[in-house]
Amino acid sequence: DQVETDRPVFAYVHLLDVHWPYLERLPELPVDAFGAVDPSSTLHRERSAVARGNREGFDPGDLASSRAMYDHGIAWTDRALAALVEGLAKRGRWREALVVVTADHGEGFGEHGRVQHTYEPFDEVARVPLVVRPPAGWELEPGRRDAVVSLADVGPTLVELAGLPAWSEATGASFAAIVHGAEDPERAVLIEYVRARALRVRDAKIVLRRPQKLVYFDLVADPQESRNLARPDCEGPCRELLGRMQRFDRA
Repeated sequence: DQVETDRPVFAYVHLLDVHWPYLERLPELPVDAFGAVDPSSTLHRERSAVARGNREGFDPGDLASSRAMYDHGIAWTDRALAALVEGLAKRGRWREALVVVTADHGEGFGEHGRVQHTYEPFDEVARVPLVVRPPAGWELEPGRRDAVVSLADVGPTLVELAGLPAWSEATGASFAAIVHGAEDPERAVLIEYVRARALRVRDAKIVLRRPQKLVYFDLVADPQESRNLARPDCEGPCRELLGRMQRFDRA
């Protein structure tokens, strides 16, 4: 409340409410408003089954209950963000604020036989929302950008958009030009997990699993990542993307 409105301010707000365990935080908005909830499911009887991170012992009622509780958490977070916007507006900060909303990971609900997010870099886990809202007066065309970017790129992007000297030590690359409307269809991002690494471009993904298992997905024809096109040989676009990942490794 006491911050002078003519001084620049940086704020990082981390909301952990769209996360396991999915808690009920809006008593006036029941969980079953977001979908079917089975009170007899193992989710409600013994949550440790979910914490193991797999679908063993799960049935459709479990997954439906999980999704409903997850969406309930999203609704709570949406209201929290609305309160933040209202507070910035009351302090005269909203019009001049550069705001970025994103997430550190998604969540699985049985898409690849697993739940939560502690497994391989499939899109239900690795693909997250990213919203960039510029201050008033910026001449930016609103709408969707199709280029692929990484969370590692957010810091360098904010630095450039704020007009500050480039962040030379950053591992990510600024996507400020993409915010301003320039597309980059060749951009690639690295996704890493303890048992697998992936290189993701706009329309495809290659995954290297331990030990030495190769997976390639055409995300246009197969957005659910259900068909491994690297078998029997990684040729064509698969070979090209594998070469890009190998160049990442050498760098």
